[in-house]
Amino acid sequence: MSSGKKKLTDEEVREMIEDSDDEDFSDGSDEEFVPSGEELEDSEMEDVIEDIEYDRNYVCESQPNENDKNRASSSPSESTDEESDPVRGSPRQLPFEQQENLIWLSDVLALGRENFSGNPGVRNIEEILDEDRKVNIIKIFEYFLDDSLIEEMVTHTNNYAQTYQNVRSGLHSRMKRWKPVDKGDLKNFFGIIMFMGVKILPSIEHYWKLDILYYCPLMHSIQMSYNRFVTILRCWHFADMQVDNSNITHKIDSLVQKLVGKFRSLYVPPEVIVVDESIIKFYGRLRIKTYNPFKASSYGIKVYKLCTVNSYTWSYEIYAGASIQYEGLDKPGTVVAKLCEPLLDQGRVLIADNYYTSVPLAKYLKDRKTDLCGTLRKNRVGLPLNVTKSKLKKGQCVARQKDNYITVLKWHDKRDVLMISTCHGTR
Repeated sequence: MSSGKKKLTDEEVREMIEDSDDEDFSDGSDEEFVPSGEELEDSEMEDVIEDIEYDRNYVCESQPNENDKNRASSSPSESTDEESDPVRGSPRQLPFEQQENLIWLSDVLALGRENFSGNPGVRNIEEILDEDRKVNIIKIFEYFLDDSLIEEMVTHTNNYAQTYQNVRSGLHSRMKRWKPVDKGDLKNFFGIIMFMGVKILPSIEHYWKLDILYYCPLMHSIQMSYNRFVTILRCWHFADMQVDNSNITHKIDSLVQKLVGKFRSLYVPPEVIVVDESIIKFYGRLRIKTYNPFKASSYGIKVYKLCTVNSYTWSYEIYAGASIQYEGLDKPGTVVAKLCEPLLDQGRVLIADNYYTSVPLAKYLKDRKTDLCGTLRKNRVGLPLNVTKSKLKKGQCVARQKDNYITVLKWHDKRDVLMISTCHGTR
């Protein structure tokens, strides 16, 4: 007797299984679906990676604690509608996101810049001019790396070499032939390093080869042997020998501070400044080495930089892991505040990408008479939902403004672009 059930063929079973895997996303919203690397452009995938790196212990003055959130969402006696309080005349007991959303107004005013009161331009110009009153490259090098700094390197390098020589006492060790360095040796050493950056060979040893394929007349005219160069490179030091586990960069901090001081003393930035980061290529063993596949050098040392519109690096800070945060700011915002500190309160405009920008940073800079403008991430705390959640067609734009000095704007071209500014309206 037939059971009334039709037996499926192998082909029909296979089709049913394949169809069950083809599930559409709820509404195509990028808030609910993070596409894979194959479906993203380079710039979009970089945002996804940086989102993972972003510190989620974000500090915001208006963010409620967990008890406040639970009380607002679980209490049956308090309405979550936009109901006015009879005493204060304002919405009462709304969810946190809705309360934040009401602060942002749809009437977007045109904002002006702070009045610039700085005095930009080159300083100490006489230090970098030759006898013909022309800028001299050698003079610029000697300004940044002056004799006093080289003398410190000579002292610390010789001290370290003496200690290292006592430890490495092997019969055939290069350190057995060590001779103390002087300023002339270090200047030749610097010259070789810069030449290696221009002419790339397979290894350091290749620069001293006599083979016609690798022969470099310049290297042999400097009169520094391969063994001498390698031993100086091994013992090159900038500070006293010490161990500081709390500060990974303690061996180079003094050098960086002096170089940054030289950068700042030669040039004062104009009205517009930029904060960004670079990767210094390095493949060796180092605790602070980072990886970013979207940089020109994927592996290396991450450096935060403050630059001018004409590409002058005015200040920089080496990323070394955990650091002290300013109250009310996240880690990227603290980096910006540190780099810009000497330039604040003068009416400048800071340009930054979405890794650094946030509403708390905009408020901090505005209180210091400095404007902020840049792209913005939609997962930042305190943003208007009717901007971040809006669905736009190509060419459309939506904006909201808070306290008449912070504008958050989104417009759609090939994809959504979210921006924040304290000196612009909708244009």
